[in-house]
Amino acid sequence: MKSGTAPPSFWAVNSLRLVQVGLGPHGRNWARQVIPNIKEVDVVAYVDTDPYALDTLREDAGVPADRCFESLKEAIAATEPEAMLNTTALPGHVPITRAGLEAGLHVMVEKPFAPNLAAARQLVDMASVRNLVLMVSQNYRFFPAPRAIARLVGDAITSKSSLCSSTCPSTISTCCG
Repeated sequence: MKSGTAPPSFWAVNSLRLVQVGLGPHGRNWARQVIPNIKEVDVVAYVDTDPYALDTLREDAGVPADRCFESLKEAIAATEPEAMLNTTALPGHVPITRAGLEAGLHVMVEKPFAPNLAAARQLVDMASVRNLVLMVSQNYRFFPAPRAIARLVGDAITSKSSLCSSTCPSTISTCCG
């Protein structure tokens, strides 16, 4: 096999049937810019409780009306997805993720994952008991802009430390603490 090519079994995998929940501006960006570039994913349904968000998605991305739902339960019943992408706002992360897991779906949820550690642990436990994948999206971590900002922040911290150590070497904790 040539270097850099995937084994034949990789290409024989069926597309993952996905339902996306949450179609605000960020969710619509996923629907227009991210998911269409992943050939192993077939979005079988889009869900949002706001009809305007669904209308906007249909207009912007040319999504057929029969793939748009205002209810996750209806979308699951009509399309039988295997996985769910939760791009709702933070207040929807826990209840929507829980609903997906209860329906037997693998779930990828946007960060922040949950508003607190207890809620996050409940979802992790729920996924584990059901042998489902639950993952948190970190899709921007390695993009150039966030990496540049991280580098600038790191440089600023280093500069402050250097400044502190050069201006008050004997009392750094007092000076810079």
